[in-house]
Amino acid sequence: MRILLIEDDIKLKEYISEYLQAYDYHVTTINDFDILSLLLDIYYVIKKYGIIFV
Repeated sequence: MRILLIEDDIKLKEYISEYLQAYDYHVTTINDFDILSLLLDIYYVIKKYGIIFV
């Protein structure tokens, strides 16, 4: 299972990430400031290709 973790607190983010990885979850972490950039990237992929493959 893949999990996207959005959190600004670095220590909390590291703790949660390590905990979830111990249970074989794939964790991607970003902070709130990266969300706009991520959403823009997704928008351009959808606009160009019409679909996102996960």
